[in-house]
Amino acid sequence: MHARVMHVTMKPERLAEAEALWPVGTATFKDKGLHAGYMIILDRAAGKVLSVTIWEDEKAIRANESDDDLKEVMKPFKEFFAADPWSEYGEVGAHVV
Repeated sequence: MHARVMHVTMKPERLAEAEALWPVGTATFKDKGLHAGYMIILDRAAGKVLSVTIWEDEKAIRANESDDDLKEVMKPFKEFFAADPWSEYGEVGAHVV
């Protein structure tokens, strides 16, 4: 399994809207190698968020990033961003279910 960790700074006043939309958009990738996803709010007042998605493998992450569906899912979020998000990738070394 592999993970994509997206670092996001949102407009704090738009965070509740993002929380409502995030699960709906992310769930659309469950049949494309997505195993799980988490929206982690690090600092609500500052709008600091991590989007952590767990994928079957790195190939599934890369396929997702080149898929037009991801662009569609991201469209409504663009107005919530206070800065451009950036991502890191890694192999899942251990997990607990």
